[in-house]
Amino acid sequence: MNKYLVLTRVMLKNGSNSGNIKSNSKIKKLILFIVLMLAFLPTVKLFADFVSGAYDYLYKIGRQELILSVGISFASVFIFFFAIAFSLNVLYFSKDIDIFLPLPLRPWEILASKITLVIIYEYITEAFILLPVFFVYGYKDGAGVLYFIYSILIFLVVPIIPVVIASILNMIIMSFTNIGSHKDKLKILGGIFGMAFAVGLNVVIQKMNINNGNYRNMLKTISEGNNSIMSFSGRLFPHTDIAVNALAYSNNLKGFMDLVLFVILNAAVVVLFLLIGEKLYFKGAVGGSEISSKNREIDYAKMDRKVLKKSAFKTLLSQEMKILFRTPVYFMNCIVSNFILPIIFIIPFLIQPNSFHKSFGEMNISINANTALLFSVISIAAGMILGSINSITSTAISREGKNIFIKKYIPVSYKTQIMAKVFSGVLVGSLTTIIILIVSKIFINISVYFLCIAFVVSILGILFTAFTGILIDLNFPKLNWDNEVKAVKQNFNSFINVIIGLVTAGLFSFPIMAFRQSISVIAIFELAVIIILDYILYKITVEKGALIFENIE
Repeated sequence: MNKYLVLTRVMLKNGSNSGNIKSNSKIKKLILFIVLMLAFLPTVKLFADFVSGAYDYLYKIGRQELILSVGISFASVFIFFFAIAFSLNVLYFSKDIDIFLPLPLRPWEILASKITLVIIYEYITEAFILLPVFFVYGYKDGAGVLYFIYSILIFLVVPIIPVVIASILNMIIMSFTNIGSHKDKLKILGGIFGMAFAVGLNVVIQKMNINNGNYRNMLKTISEGNNSIMSFSGRLFPHTDIAVNALAYSNNLKGFMDLVLFVILNAAVVVLFLLIGEKLYFKGAVGGSEISSKNREIDYAKMDRKVLKKSAFKTLLSQEMKILFRTPVYFMNCIVSNFILPIIFIIPFLIQPNSFHKSFGEMNISINANTALLFSVISIAAGMILGSINSITSTAISREGKNIFIKKYIPVSYKTQIMAKVFSGVLVGSLTTIIILIVSKIFINISVYFLCIAFVVSILGILFTAFTGILIDLNFPKLNWDNEVKAVKQNFNSFINVIIGLVTAGLFSFPIMAFRQSISVIAIFELAVIIILDYILYKITVEKGALIFENIE
Protein backbone atom coordinates (compact mmCIF):
# COMPACT_ATOMS: atom_id res chain seq x y z
CA MET A 1 0.00 0.00 0.00
CA ASN A 2 2.89 2.36 0.78
CA LYS A 3 4.36 1.81 -2.70
CA TYR A 4 0.95 2.55 -4.22
CA LEU A 5 0.67 5.85 -2.36
CA VAL A 6 4.22 6.91 -3.27
CA LEU A 7 3.70 5.98 -6.93
CA THR A 8 0.41 7.85 -7.09
CA ARG A 9 1.98 10.98 -5.60
CA VAL A 10 4.88 10.80 -8.08
CA MET A 11 2.53 10.37 -11.04
CA LEU A 12 0.40 13.30 -9.96
CA LYS A 13 3.49 15.48 -9.69
CA ASN A 14 4.77 14.37 -13.07
CA GLY A 15 1.35 14.79 -14.62
CA SER A 16 1.18 18.41 -13.52
CA ASN A 17 4.97 18.93 -13.84
CA SER A 18 4.82 20.54 -10.43
CA GLY A 19 8.24 19.31 -9.52
CA ASN A 20 10.09 21.55 -11.97
CA ILE A 21 7.75 24.49 -12.54
CA LYS A 22 8.60 27.86 -11.06
CA SER A 23 6.11 29.69 -8.88
CA ASN A 24 5.21 32.21 -11.59
CA SER A 25 4.47 29.33 -13.97
CA LYS A 26 2.17 27.81 -11.37
CA ILE A 27 0.34 31.12 -11.13
CA LYS A 28 -0.04 31.26 -14.92
CA LYS A 29 -1.44 27.71 -14.95
CA LEU A 30 -3.84 28.61 -12.15
CA ILE A 31 -5.01 31.70 -14.05
CA LEU A 32 -5.46 29.63 -17.21
CA PHE A 33 -7.48 27.04 -15.28
CA ILE A 34 -9.72 29.75 -13.80
CA VAL A 35 -10.25 31.29 -17.25
CA LEU A 36 -11.23 27.89 -18.68
CA MET A 37 -13.65 27.27 -15.84
CA LEU A 38 -15.25 30.68 -16.39
CA ALA A 39 -15.52 29.94 -20.11
CA PHE A 40 -17.54 26.79 -19.35
CA LEU A 41 -19.87 28.52 -16.86
CA PRO A 42 -22.46 29.57 -19.51
CA THR A 43 -22.76 25.94 -20.67
CA VAL A 44 -23.09 24.71 -17.08
CA LYS A 45 -25.75 27.38 -16.45
CA LEU A 46 -27.72 26.24 -19.51
CA PHE A 47 -27.53 22.63 -18.36
CA ALA A 48 -28.61 23.55 -14.81
CA ASP A 49 -31.62 25.45 -16.20
CA PHE A 50 -32.56 22.39 -18.25
CA VAL A 51 -32.27 20.14 -15.17
CA SER A 52 -34.44 22.56 -13.18
CA GLY A 53 -37.14 22.56 -15.84
CA ALA A 54 -36.97 18.79 -16.15
CA TYR A 55 -37.36 18.41 -12.38
CA ASP A 56 -40.47 20.59 -12.37
CA TYR A 57 -42.02 18.46 -15.11
CA LEU A 58 -41.13 15.11 -13.48
CA TYR A 59 -42.30 16.31 -10.06
CA LYS A 60 -45.82 16.66 -11.44
CA ILE A 61 -45.90 12.98 -12.36
CA GLY A 62 -44.05 11.84 -9.22
CA ARG A 63 -40.88 10.73 -11.05
CA GLN A 64 -38.41 13.42 -9.96
CA GLU A 65 -35.77 10.81 -8.98
CA LEU A 66 -35.47 10.09 -12.71
CA ILE A 67 -33.30 13.22 -12.88
CA LEU A 68 -30.70 11.46 -10.72
CA SER A 69 -30.93 8.30 -12.80
CA VAL A 70 -30.46 10.18 -16.07
CA GLY A 71 -27.62 12.27 -14.65
CA ILE A 72 -25.64 9.33 -13.23
CA SER A 73 -26.27 7.18 -16.32
CA PHE A 74 -25.19 9.91 -18.75
CA ALA A 75 -22.14 10.72 -16.63
CA SER A 76 -21.14 7.04 -16.59
CA VAL A 77 -21.45 6.77 -20.38
CA PHE A 78 -19.45 9.95 -21.00
CA ILE A 79 -16.73 8.91 -18.53
CA PHE A 80 -16.53 5.49 -20.15
CA PHE A 81 -15.96 6.88 -23.65
CA PHE A 82 -13.43 9.48 -22.49
CA ALA A 83 -11.65 6.86 -20.36
CA ILE A 84 -11.09 4.56 -23.36
CA ALA A 85 -8.64 7.04 -24.89
CA PHE A 86 -7.32 8.54 -21.67
CA SER A 87 -6.64 5.27 -19.84
CA LEU A 88 -4.90 3.88 -22.93
CA ASN A 89 -2.57 6.86 -22.90
CA VAL A 90 -1.88 6.71 -19.15
CA LEU A 91 -1.54 2.92 -18.86
CA TYR A 92 0.53 2.24 -21.98
CA PHE A 93 1.77 5.35 -23.78
CA SER A 94 3.10 7.55 -20.97
CA LYS A 95 6.85 8.02 -20.85
CA ASP A 96 7.18 6.75 -17.27
CA ILE A 97 6.36 3.17 -18.32
CA ASP A 98 9.99 2.40 -19.23
CA ILE A 99 11.07 3.74 -15.82
CA PHE A 100 8.57 1.82 -13.71
CA LEU A 101 8.76 -1.58 -15.42
CA PRO A 102 12.37 -2.44 -14.33
CA LEU A 103 11.64 -1.43 -10.72
CA PRO A 104 10.71 -4.06 -8.10
CA LEU A 105 7.02 -3.27 -8.38
CA ARG A 106 4.09 -5.60 -8.83
CA PRO A 107 1.82 -4.99 -11.85
CA TRP A 108 -1.12 -4.21 -9.56
CA GLU A 109 0.85 -1.46 -7.80
CA ILE A 110 1.65 0.34 -11.05
CA LEU A 111 -1.83 -0.31 -12.37
CA ALA A 112 -3.57 0.92 -9.21
CA SER A 113 -1.57 4.17 -9.25
CA LYS A 114 -2.25 4.80 -12.92
CA ILE A 115 -5.95 4.04 -12.66
CA THR A 116 -6.19 6.42 -9.70
CA LEU A 117 -4.66 9.11 -11.89
CA VAL A 118 -7.25 8.45 -14.61
CA ILE A 119 -10.13 8.58 -12.12
CA ILE A 120 -8.90 11.88 -10.64
CA TYR A 121 -8.84 13.50 -14.08
CA GLU A 122 -12.23 12.04 -14.95
CA TYR A 123 -13.72 13.99 -12.04
CA ILE A 124 -13.50 17.06 -14.30
CA THR A 125 -15.72 15.39 -16.91
CA GLU A 126 -18.09 14.17 -14.23
CA ALA A 127 -18.35 17.58 -12.54
CA PHE A 128 -19.96 19.28 -15.54
CA ILE A 129 -22.78 16.72 -15.54
CA LEU A 130 -23.36 15.53 -11.99
CA LEU A 131 -22.74 18.67 -9.93
CA PRO A 132 -25.65 20.59 -11.54
CA VAL A 133 -27.85 17.48 -11.28
CA PHE A 134 -27.06 16.80 -7.61
CA PHE A 135 -27.33 20.44 -6.57
CA VAL A 136 -30.57 21.22 -8.44
CA TYR A 137 -32.26 18.03 -7.23
CA GLY A 138 -31.18 18.56 -3.62
CA TYR A 139 -32.22 22.20 -3.61
CA LYS A 140 -35.62 21.73 -5.27
CA ASP A 141 -36.41 18.55 -3.32
CA GLY A 142 -35.56 20.17 0.01
CA ALA A 143 -33.01 17.43 0.77
CA GLY A 144 -31.20 17.33 4.10
CA VAL A 145 -27.53 17.26 5.03
CA LEU A 146 -27.28 13.47 4.54
CA TYR A 147 -28.27 13.84 0.89
CA PHE A 148 -25.37 16.19 0.19
CA ILE A 149 -22.92 13.97 2.11
CA TYR A 150 -24.10 10.97 0.08
CA SER A 151 -23.82 13.05 -3.09
CA ILE A 152 -20.15 13.77 -2.38
CA LEU A 153 -19.39 10.08 -1.74
CA ILE A 154 -21.27 8.93 -4.84
CA PHE A 155 -19.58 11.64 -6.93
CA LEU A 156 -16.18 10.26 -5.88
CA VAL A 157 -17.16 6.64 -6.58
CA VAL A 158 -19.19 6.90 -9.83
CA PRO A 159 -16.18 7.07 -12.23
CA ILE A 160 -14.59 3.87 -10.87
CA ILE A 161 -16.57 1.22 -12.76
CA PRO A 162 -16.67 3.08 -16.13
CA VAL A 163 -12.91 3.68 -15.95
CA VAL A 164 -12.24 0.07 -14.91
CA ILE A 165 -14.34 -1.35 -17.77
CA ALA A 166 -12.58 0.92 -20.29
CA SER A 167 -9.18 -0.07 -18.87
CA ILE A 168 -9.95 -3.80 -19.00
CA LEU A 169 -10.92 -3.46 -22.66
CA ASN A 170 -7.63 -1.66 -23.30
CA MET A 171 -5.65 -4.34 -21.44
CA ILE A 172 -7.23 -7.11 -23.49
CA ILE A 173 -6.58 -5.28 -26.76
CA MET A 174 -2.99 -4.35 -25.87
CA SER A 175 -2.15 -7.84 -24.58
CA PHE A 176 -3.30 -9.76 -27.65
CA THR A 177 -2.71 -7.33 -30.55
CA ASN A 178 0.11 -5.11 -31.83
CA ILE A 179 -2.03 -1.97 -31.92
CA GLY A 180 0.30 -0.35 -29.42
CA SER A 181 2.92 0.11 -32.13
CA HIS A 182 0.62 2.73 -33.69
CA LYS A 183 0.46 4.83 -30.54
CA ASP A 184 0.99 8.19 -32.28
CA LYS A 185 -2.01 7.62 -34.54
CA LEU A 186 -4.09 6.49 -31.56
CA LYS A 187 -3.18 9.63 -29.61
CA ILE A 188 -4.17 11.86 -32.52
CA LEU A 189 -7.44 10.04 -33.09
CA GLY A 190 -8.20 10.11 -29.37
CA GLY A 191 -7.57 13.85 -29.20
CA ILE A 192 -9.79 14.55 -32.20
CA PHE A 193 -12.53 12.33 -30.77
CA GLY A 194 -12.33 14.09 -27.40
CA MET A 195 -12.62 17.53 -28.97
CA ALA A 196 -15.46 16.46 -31.27
CA PHE A 197 -17.29 14.88 -28.35
CA ALA A 198 -16.90 18.00 -26.20
CA VAL A 199 -18.13 20.28 -28.99
CA GLY A 200 -21.05 17.96 -29.72
CA LEU A 201 -22.01 17.89 -26.05
CA ASN A 202 -21.88 21.69 -25.94
CA VAL A 203 -24.16 21.94 -28.99
CA VAL A 204 -26.64 19.40 -27.59
CA ILE A 205 -26.84 21.12 -24.19
CA GLN A 206 -27.38 24.57 -25.72
CA LYS A 207 -29.91 23.18 -28.19
CA MET A 208 -31.83 21.51 -25.37
CA ASN A 209 -32.02 24.83 -23.57
CA ILE A 210 -33.08 26.78 -26.64
CA ASN A 211 -35.69 24.21 -27.58
CA ASN A 212 -36.77 23.55 -23.99
CA GLY A 213 -40.30 23.13 -25.15
CA ASN A 214 -39.23 19.74 -26.50
CA TYR A 215 -37.65 18.42 -23.32
CA ARG A 216 -40.97 17.01 -22.14
CA ASN A 217 -41.09 14.62 -25.08
CA MET A 218 -37.50 13.61 -24.42
CA LEU A 219 -38.17 12.99 -20.71
CA LYS A 220 -41.32 11.05 -21.55
CA THR A 221 -39.29 8.85 -23.88
CA ILE A 222 -36.66 8.28 -21.20
CA SER A 223 -39.22 7.52 -18.48
CA GLU A 224 -40.85 4.92 -20.73
CA GLY A 225 -37.50 3.19 -21.24
CA ASN A 226 -37.27 3.94 -24.97
CA ASN A 227 -34.02 5.89 -24.82
CA SER A 228 -31.01 4.13 -26.34
CA ILE A 229 -28.41 5.85 -24.16
CA MET A 230 -30.30 4.98 -20.98
CA SER A 231 -30.73 1.39 -22.17
CA PHE A 232 -27.04 1.12 -22.98
CA SER A 233 -26.08 2.62 -19.62
CA GLY A 234 -28.48 0.35 -17.76
CA ARG A 235 -26.95 -2.77 -19.31
CA LEU A 236 -23.33 -1.65 -18.94
CA PHE A 237 -23.66 0.08 -15.54
CA PRO A 238 -26.55 -1.57 -13.65
CA HIS A 239 -25.09 -0.30 -10.37
CA THR A 240 -26.36 3.23 -11.13
CA ASP A 241 -29.81 2.28 -9.80
CA ILE A 242 -28.23 1.57 -6.41
CA ALA A 243 -26.67 5.05 -6.36
CA VAL A 244 -29.99 6.63 -7.29
CA ASN A 245 -31.78 4.80 -4.46
CA ALA A 246 -29.09 5.86 -2.00
CA LEU A 247 -29.75 9.52 -2.85
CA ALA A 248 -33.53 9.27 -3.20
CA TYR A 249 -33.85 7.54 0.20
CA SER A 250 -31.02 9.39 1.95
CA ASN A 251 -33.29 10.27 4.88
CA ASN A 252 -33.79 6.64 5.99
CA LEU A 253 -31.94 3.35 6.49
CA LYS A 254 -32.59 2.12 2.95
CA GLY A 255 -30.51 4.98 1.54
CA PHE A 256 -27.60 4.16 3.86
CA MET A 257 -27.71 0.45 2.99
CA ASP A 258 -27.76 1.24 -0.73
CA LEU A 259 -24.80 3.60 -0.29
CA VAL A 260 -22.80 0.89 1.50
CA LEU A 261 -23.74 -1.63 -1.20
CA PHE A 262 -22.70 0.81 -3.92
CA VAL A 263 -19.27 1.36 -2.35
CA ILE A 264 -18.71 -2.37 -1.76
CA LEU A 265 -19.67 -3.20 -5.34
CA ASN A 266 -17.17 -0.66 -6.72
CA ALA A 267 -14.46 -1.95 -4.35
CA ALA A 268 -15.08 -5.52 -5.56
CA VAL A 269 -14.77 -4.39 -9.19
CA VAL A 270 -11.44 -2.70 -8.41
CA VAL A 271 -10.10 -5.89 -6.77
CA LEU A 272 -11.19 -7.92 -9.81
CA PHE A 273 -9.54 -5.38 -12.10
CA LEU A 274 -6.23 -5.60 -10.24
CA LEU A 275 -6.32 -9.42 -10.37
CA ILE A 276 -6.83 -9.29 -14.13
CA GLY A 277 -4.08 -6.67 -14.36
CA GLU A 278 -1.62 -8.99 -12.60
CA LYS A 279 -2.00 -11.40 -15.52
CA LEU A 280 -2.38 -9.03 -18.47
CA TYR A 281 -0.84 -5.62 -17.80
CA PHE A 282 2.85 -6.39 -18.30
CA LYS A 283 2.09 -8.26 -21.56
CA GLY A 284 0.84 -5.08 -23.19
CA ALA A 285 3.08 -2.59 -21.36
CA VAL A 286 6.43 -4.20 -22.24
CA GLY A 287 7.69 -2.66 -25.46
CA GLY A 288 5.20 0.18 -25.29
CA SER A 289 7.81 2.69 -26.42
CA GLU A 290 8.31 0.88 -29.72
CA ILE A 291 6.62 2.02 -32.91
CA SER A 292 5.74 0.23 -36.11
CA SER A 293 7.57 0.56 -39.39
CA LYS A 294 6.91 -0.69 -42.88
CA ASN A 295 9.49 -3.03 -44.34
CA ARG A 296 9.37 -2.59 -48.08
CA GLU A 297 11.91 -3.36 -50.73
CA ILE A 298 12.52 -0.50 -53.13
CA ASP A 299 14.42 -1.21 -56.33
CA TYR A 300 16.50 1.40 -58.14
CA ALA A 301 13.66 2.28 -60.53
CA LYS A 302 11.28 3.00 -57.65
CA MET A 303 14.03 4.88 -55.82
CA ASP A 304 14.56 7.16 -58.83
CA ARG A 305 10.85 7.92 -58.94
CA LYS A 306 10.68 8.65 -55.22
CA VAL A 307 13.87 10.70 -54.93
CA LEU A 308 13.04 14.00 -56.55
CA LYS A 309 15.05 17.17 -56.50
CA LYS A 310 13.22 19.94 -54.69
CA SER A 311 14.14 23.41 -53.56
CA ALA A 312 15.49 23.72 -50.03
CA PHE A 313 12.54 25.91 -49.04
CA LYS A 314 9.92 23.41 -50.23
CA THR A 315 11.74 20.55 -48.53
CA LEU A 316 11.98 22.36 -45.19
CA LEU A 317 8.36 23.53 -45.40
CA SER A 318 7.25 19.97 -46.10
CA GLN A 319 9.34 18.74 -43.16
CA GLU A 320 7.76 21.32 -40.82
CA MET A 321 4.23 20.32 -41.85
CA LYS A 322 4.96 16.59 -41.49
CA ILE A 323 6.33 17.10 -37.97
CA LEU A 324 3.30 19.19 -37.00
CA PHE A 325 0.86 16.57 -38.27
CA ARG A 326 2.73 13.45 -37.12
CA THR A 327 3.64 14.49 -33.56
CA PRO A 328 0.48 14.11 -31.41
CA VAL A 329 1.27 16.99 -29.03
CA TYR A 330 2.08 19.39 -31.89
CA PHE A 331 -0.93 18.24 -33.87
CA MET A 332 -3.35 18.83 -30.99
CA ASN A 333 -1.89 22.17 -29.86
CA CYS A 334 -0.80 23.71 -33.15
CA ILE A 335 -3.16 22.21 -35.74
CA VAL A 336 -6.38 21.14 -34.02
CA SER A 337 -6.40 24.17 -31.69
CA ASN A 338 -6.41 26.37 -34.77
CA PHE A 339 -9.89 25.06 -35.63
CA ILE A 340 -11.44 25.96 -32.27
CA LEU A 341 -12.34 29.45 -33.51
CA PRO A 342 -14.13 28.15 -36.63
CA ILE A 343 -16.00 25.66 -34.43
CA ILE A 344 -17.11 28.46 -32.11
CA PHE A 345 -18.16 30.38 -35.22
CA ILE A 346 -20.20 27.42 -36.52
CA ILE A 347 -21.95 26.44 -33.25
CA PRO A 348 -24.61 29.23 -33.35
CA PHE A 349 -25.59 28.13 -36.87
CA LEU A 350 -25.92 24.53 -35.69
CA ILE A 351 -28.04 25.49 -32.69
CA GLN A 352 -30.42 27.85 -34.50
CA PRO A 353 -30.07 27.15 -38.23
CA ASN A 354 -33.56 28.38 -39.11
CA SER A 355 -33.11 31.63 -37.25
CA PHE A 356 -29.81 32.40 -38.94
CA HIS A 357 -31.14 31.47 -42.37
CA LYS A 358 -34.10 33.77 -41.78
CA SER A 359 -31.88 36.63 -40.58
CA PHE A 360 -29.09 36.36 -43.13
CA GLY A 361 -30.42 34.22 -45.92
CA GLU A 362 -31.92 37.16 -47.78
CA MET A 363 -29.09 39.54 -46.98
CA ASN A 364 -27.42 40.95 -50.06
CA ILE A 365 -24.42 43.16 -49.41
CA SER A 366 -24.06 45.86 -52.00
CA ILE A 367 -20.78 45.75 -53.87
CA ASN A 368 -19.08 49.12 -53.48
CA ALA A 369 -15.69 50.50 -52.55
CA ASN A 370 -16.55 51.33 -48.92
CA THR A 371 -17.94 47.86 -48.20
CA ALA A 372 -14.92 46.19 -49.79
CA LEU A 373 -12.57 48.33 -47.71
CA LEU A 374 -14.54 47.56 -44.52
CA PHE A 375 -14.31 43.84 -45.31
CA SER A 376 -10.58 44.24 -45.84
CA VAL A 377 -9.96 45.76 -42.39
CA ILE A 378 -12.12 43.15 -40.64
CA SER A 379 -10.27 40.41 -42.51
CA ILE A 380 -6.89 41.81 -41.48
CA ALA A 381 -7.95 41.78 -37.81
CA ALA A 382 -9.32 38.23 -38.13
CA GLY A 383 -6.09 37.13 -39.81
CA MET A 384 -4.04 38.51 -36.92
CA ILE A 385 -6.07 36.49 -34.43
CA LEU A 386 -5.95 33.30 -36.52
CA GLY A 387 -2.22 33.68 -37.09
CA SER A 388 -1.48 34.00 -33.39
CA ILE A 389 -3.66 31.28 -31.85
CA ASN A 390 -2.06 28.33 -33.66
CA SER A 391 1.29 28.68 -31.80
CA ILE A 392 3.16 27.36 -34.84
CA THR A 393 5.64 30.18 -35.39
CA SER A 394 5.77 31.22 -31.73
CA THR A 395 7.12 27.73 -30.86
CA ALA A 396 8.95 26.98 -34.13
CA ILE A 397 12.46 27.37 -32.69
CA SER A 398 11.56 25.90 -29.30
CA ARG A 399 10.27 22.74 -30.97
CA GLU A 400 13.78 22.04 -32.24
CA GLY A 401 14.86 21.49 -28.63
CA LYS A 402 18.34 20.13 -28.05
CA ASN A 403 18.55 19.14 -31.72
CA ILE A 404 18.86 22.79 -32.74
CA PHE A 405 22.52 22.18 -33.55
CA ILE A 406 21.47 20.08 -36.56
CA LYS A 407 20.09 23.24 -38.17
CA LYS A 408 23.56 24.77 -37.93
CA TYR A 409 25.14 22.04 -40.07
CA ILE A 410 22.66 21.54 -42.91
CA PRO A 411 23.71 23.38 -46.10
CA VAL A 412 20.73 25.74 -46.10
CA SER A 413 20.78 29.42 -45.19
CA TYR A 414 19.23 30.53 -41.91
CA LYS A 415 16.95 32.86 -43.87
CA THR A 416 15.46 29.91 -45.78
CA GLN A 417 15.06 27.85 -42.61
CA ILE A 418 13.27 30.67 -40.79
CA MET A 419 10.96 31.49 -43.69
CA ALA A 420 9.97 27.83 -44.01
CA LYS A 421 8.86 27.94 -40.37
CA VAL A 422 6.99 31.21 -40.96
CA PHE A 423 5.11 29.84 -43.96
CA SER A 424 4.09 26.69 -42.08
CA GLY A 425 2.14 28.96 -39.73
CA VAL A 426 0.74 30.97 -42.64
CA LEU A 427 -0.48 27.80 -44.39
CA VAL A 428 -2.41 26.54 -41.34
CA GLY A 429 -3.85 29.99 -40.65
CA SER A 430 -4.95 30.28 -44.28
CA LEU A 431 -6.67 26.89 -44.12
CA THR A 432 -8.67 28.04 -41.10
CA THR A 433 -9.63 31.22 -42.95
CA ILE A 434 -10.89 29.17 -45.90
CA ILE A 435 -13.08 27.06 -43.57
CA ILE A 436 -14.62 30.17 -41.98
CA LEU A 437 -15.29 31.71 -45.41
CA ILE A 438 -16.92 28.52 -46.69
CA VAL A 439 -19.21 28.43 -43.64
CA SER A 440 -20.03 32.11 -44.22
CA LYS A 441 -20.97 31.36 -47.80
CA ILE A 442 -23.20 28.44 -46.75
CA PHE A 443 -25.11 30.20 -43.98
CA ILE A 444 -24.87 33.85 -45.03
CA ASN A 445 -25.47 35.17 -48.52
CA ILE A 446 -22.08 36.83 -49.05
CA SER A 447 -20.82 37.24 -52.60
CA VAL A 448 -17.77 35.33 -53.78
CA TYR A 449 -16.21 38.70 -54.62
CA PHE A 450 -16.12 39.71 -50.95
CA LEU A 451 -14.96 36.26 -49.86
CA CYS A 452 -11.98 36.48 -52.23
CA ILE A 453 -11.11 39.93 -50.88
CA ALA A 454 -11.40 38.65 -47.32
CA PHE A 455 -9.09 35.70 -48.01
CA VAL A 456 -6.37 37.66 -49.81
CA VAL A 457 -6.30 40.49 -47.26
CA SER A 458 -6.44 38.15 -44.25
CA ILE A 459 -3.07 36.77 -45.35
CA LEU A 460 -1.58 40.17 -44.44
CA GLY A 461 -2.83 39.78 -40.87
CA ILE A 462 -1.69 36.15 -40.66
CA LEU A 463 1.77 37.14 -41.92
CA PHE A 464 2.00 39.86 -39.27
CA THR A 465 1.51 37.53 -36.29
CA ALA A 466 3.56 34.80 -37.99
CA PHE A 467 6.51 37.18 -38.10
CA THR A 468 5.99 38.43 -34.53
CA GLY A 469 5.73 34.82 -33.33
CA ILE A 470 8.97 33.70 -34.95
CA LEU A 471 10.81 36.81 -33.70
CA ILE A 472 9.63 36.21 -30.13
CA ASP A 473 10.71 32.57 -30.26
CA LEU A 474 14.05 33.46 -31.83
CA ASN A 475 14.82 35.83 -28.99
CA PHE A 476 13.43 33.63 -26.19
CA PRO A 477 13.61 29.99 -27.35
CA LYS A 478 12.72 27.24 -24.90
CA LEU A 479 15.17 24.55 -25.97
CA ASN A 480 15.75 22.67 -22.73
CA TRP A 481 12.81 20.26 -22.62
CA ASP A 482 12.49 16.49 -22.27
CA ASN A 483 9.04 16.06 -23.84
CA GLU A 484 7.11 17.88 -26.56
CA VAL A 485 4.44 19.10 -24.14
CA LYS A 486 6.85 21.56 -22.54
CA ALA A 487 7.84 22.96 -25.93
CA VAL A 488 4.29 24.07 -26.80
CA LYS A 489 1.91 23.94 -23.82
CA GLN A 490 4.38 25.39 -21.31
CA ASN A 491 5.87 27.95 -23.67
CA PHE A 492 5.01 31.51 -22.65
CA ASN A 493 6.01 32.77 -26.11
CA SER A 494 2.68 31.54 -27.50
CA PHE A 495 0.74 33.52 -24.91
CA ILE A 496 2.72 36.68 -25.70
CA ASN A 497 2.02 36.32 -29.42
CA VAL A 498 -1.71 35.77 -28.80
CA ILE A 499 -1.81 39.00 -26.76
CA ILE A 500 0.01 40.84 -29.57
CA GLY A 501 -2.47 39.45 -32.10
CA LEU A 502 -5.53 40.40 -30.04
CA VAL A 503 -4.27 43.90 -29.17
CA THR A 504 -3.21 44.68 -32.74
CA ALA A 505 -6.51 43.36 -34.12
CA GLY A 506 -8.32 45.64 -31.68
CA LEU A 507 -6.23 48.63 -32.72
CA PHE A 508 -7.05 47.97 -36.37
CA SER A 509 -10.77 47.38 -35.73
CA PHE A 510 -11.54 50.28 -33.39
CA PRO A 511 -11.02 53.24 -35.81
CA ILE A 512 -13.11 51.68 -38.56
CA MET A 513 -15.97 51.06 -36.12
CA ALA A 514 -15.74 54.40 -34.31
CA PHE A 515 -15.43 56.64 -37.38
CA ARG A 516 -17.67 55.01 -39.97
CA GLN A 517 -18.07 58.23 -41.89
CA SER A 518 -14.40 58.01 -42.87
CA ILE A 519 -14.29 54.30 -43.73
CA SER A 520 -12.47 54.71 -47.03
CA VAL A 521 -9.70 56.93 -45.65
CA ILE A 522 -9.14 54.82 -42.52
CA ALA A 523 -9.27 51.51 -44.40
CA ILE A 524 -6.78 52.63 -47.08
CA PHE A 525 -4.48 53.97 -44.36
CA GLU A 526 -4.66 50.71 -42.39
CA LEU A 527 -4.06 48.62 -45.50
CA ALA A 528 -0.94 50.66 -46.18
CA VAL A 529 0.15 50.29 -42.53
CA ILE A 530 -0.20 46.50 -42.46
CA ILE A 531 1.70 46.12 -45.76
CA ILE A 532 4.51 48.32 -44.43
CA LEU A 533 4.56 46.47 -41.09
CA ASP A 534 4.72 43.09 -42.82
CA TYR A 535 7.62 44.29 -44.98
CA ILE A 536 9.52 45.69 -41.99
CA LEU A 537 8.97 42.49 -40.01
CA TYR A 538 10.08 40.45 -43.01
CA LYS A 539 13.35 42.39 -43.28
CA ILE A 540 13.96 42.12 -39.54
CA THR A 541 13.22 38.38 -39.63
CA VAL A 542 15.52 37.49 -42.53
CA GLU A 543 18.36 39.80 -41.43
CA LYS A 544 18.35 40.23 -37.66
CA GLY A 545 16.50 36.96 -37.13
CA ALA A 546 19.11 35.04 -39.12
CA LEU A 547 21.87 36.49 -36.95
CA ILE A 548 20.00 35.57 -33.78
CA PHE A 549 19.43 32.04 -35.12
CA GLU A 550 23.13 31.70 -35.88
CA ASN A 551 24.07 32.64 -32.31
CA ILE A 552 21.60 30.32 -30.57
CA GLU A 553 23.50 27.75 -28.54
